[in-house]
Amino acid sequence: MSENQNPPMGWYPDPAGSTQERYWDGDSWTNNLRPTYVSQQDQPQTGYGYTSYPQVAATGGPTTADGVPLAGWWSRVGASIIDGFILGFALNILLIPFSMGMGPGFARWLEDVDTSLNTPSPLDPQYGIAGPFVAMTLVSVLLSFAYGFLMLRFKGATLGQMALGIGVVPTDNGRATGGLTWGKAALRQCAYLIIGQIPIVGLVSYLMPLWTQKRQTFHDMIAQTQMVRTR
Repeated sequence: MSENQNPPMGWYPDPAGSTQERYWDGDSWTNNLRPTYVSQQDQPQTGYGYTSYPQVAATGGPTTADGVPLAGWWSRVGASIIDGFILGFALNILLIPFSMGMGPGFARWLEDVDTSLNTPSPLDPQYGIAGPFVAMTLVSVLLSFAYGFLMLRFKGATLGQMALGIGVVPTDNGRATGGLTWGKAALRQCAYLIIGQIPIVGLVSYLMPLWTQKRQTFHDMIAQTQMVRTR
C-alpha cells in the first residue's frame, strides 16, 4: 500500500485538536464529531503507510454523514411488500362487519342496475351503502397511519423493515436509536400516505432512492429522514 493512499471511511482522532473523534468520508473530513471511545470493533490498526485508525467495516456503498450504510432500494421494496401483506390481513379482519353491512344494499343496487334504464348511484341513501363505505375508508386510512406512525416512533422501523434489517433515522444521524420523534414520525407517515395517492408523483417518489444522493424519497425529504441498514 502506497504511503499517500487515503485511509478508509471511519472515525479518527480529530485533526482540529479537540478531544473528540471526527468522521473521515474517504476523501475529506466531515463536520460530524462523537466522543472518543475504543470498542472491540474500533481497535486501532497499525502496520500501514498512514496513521493508525479505528477499523471500520467497508460498506461499498453510500452511507449517512456519520458512516452508517444506507438501505438498498430492493430492501425498501421488500419491506413495503411485507407491510402491505400485514396491513391487508389486519384490514380484512377489521372490515368484515362493514362489508356484511353493505351486502344487502349492494345486492339491491345490482338488481336495480339490471332492471333500471338509468343506472342508479350505489351511494343513493336507499341502498345504505354510503355509511359503511365511508367507515371502511376511514378505518383503512387510520390503521395505515397508526401502523407506520407508531412503529417509526417507538422502533424506528415497521415490521417489514425490521424483517429485512433496515430502519428510519433522522437525516445524517444514522446512529440514532429509540425511534423518530413524535413530530418526525407523524410528518413522515402523513407525507408517505398522501404522496402515494398522487398519480405519477407517488411512483417517482418510490423510485427516487435509486438516484438521489442520500437515497431519499419525497416523504424522506419532507420529514428529513433516511433509511439505513441495521444489520
